[in-house]
Amino acid sequence: MLVNSHPEYPTCIRQVHKCLIEFNHIGEVIHMILADKIIELRKRSGMSQEELAASLQLIGLDITQKTISRIETGNRVVPDYELIYFSKLFDIPVEDLLHD
Repeated sequence: MLVNSHPEYPTCIRQVHKCLIEFNHIGEVIHMILADKIIELRKRSGMSQEELAASLQLIGLDITQKTISRIETGNRVVPDYELIYFSKLFDIPVEDLLHD
């Protein structure tokens, strides 16, 4: 039997589509929480975006002020390996970067 000829096919596709939309929304929410958290931590530390980028460079992350700006405005996703650098610099667990 072909998959698309199965009687449950339309229902299954709708459920998968709904899950993907919900997953995407959750990702966007986490992305904005992270952006807000980085702004908060940077300002609390008294750093400019340029100083934050320089501090991250000193501990091994190749990042620029422009990249920090894009992260803070929600125009760039922070990959998981970069979270470790932010965590180390601000001396907080990665999990705290992802929670409001």
